[in-house]
Amino acid sequence: MIRLPGARRAGAAVILGAALLAWPGAGTARAAQATLENDRMRLTLTDEGGARLISVLAKRQGRDLVRQGARIPLYQVELRRGTVASTADASQAETTRLATPGPDTIVLTSTHRRAGIEVTCTVRLPRGDEAAEFTAEVTRAADGPAIGTMID
Repeated sequence: MIRLPGARRAGAAVILGAALLAWPGAGTARAAQATLENDRMRLTLTDEGGARLISVLAKRQGRDLVRQGARIPLYQVELRRGTVASTADASQAETTRLATPGPDTIVLTSTHRRAGIEVTCTVRLPRGDEAAEFTAEVTRAADGPAIGTMID
């Protein structure tokens, strides 16, 4: 318990609570980053601003293939309703979660409530491989109405 000199218990709690609420970053979710690496390349992804690719370092060439500061969404989905088509990309997701289920795998799951979809991107970088594996799965979101038809 923190005691402030001369303050009553209730008063101190209110002051401490107000100070915590005013603290920069209080109540905000922090963006997550994850990196996959093998002897040929290093990939870095984030959930900040949707599922995004931050860096692709080609070790043989010794350079990053992604321009610094570039905002590269991992996917773009086309939705059709009759003859009308619209798109949703990773930067438009309301929420995105990043998980690392194994040392060579990153999973980013993005929810698009307005479109009623959830997109799960899985990126794998097996040891010794020259290329990363990427899959994207689009499903109807549990908390949103589907307003389009998903096309394979």
